[in-house]
Amino acid sequence: EDATAEAAAQARARAKKKKEQEEAKKKEEDRRCKFWTSWDTLERRVQRGRWLLLSTSGDNSVKLWDFDAKDEKMRATFAGMHQAPVRIAAMDLPSRYAITGSVDGTLVKWDLERCEVQESFLSGKFGPMLSMDADFAKNRAVTGTG
Repeated sequence: EDATAEAAAQARARAKKKKEQEEAKKKEEDRRCKFWTSWDTLERRVQRGRWLLLSTSGDNSVKLWDFDAKDEKMRATFAGMHQAPVRIAAMDLPSRYAITGSVDGTLVKWDLERCEVQESFLSGKFGPMLSMDADFAKNRAVTGTG
């Protein structure tokens, strides 16, 4: 009985530690996402000719980078919507939106200012997203699938 009680206590301790690690990771991601205090600071960076870009990843996420920053270059991570590697992305700074596409056939429209999802579309019946051209002013995107 003592061994069973000890094993249960160890399992609870491991679960508690894992939960604390997950909470710390989420808190760090939230901190990174809110790095810019306002959208105006981002627009000023663009007007000064700063290098801003989105990178897609095999870990199902997208990152926003400021290559001219002297300190931390990664400004935000967008994750949680794609269930497979993200292969395409388009960004429109005047509207403050980005669209990303994944191998799982999903398209996601992100609010870059709030670091949250605006809309999500599943078009997986046509295959993985391989290319995209977006017209943010007309709220349209054309994708190439394979």
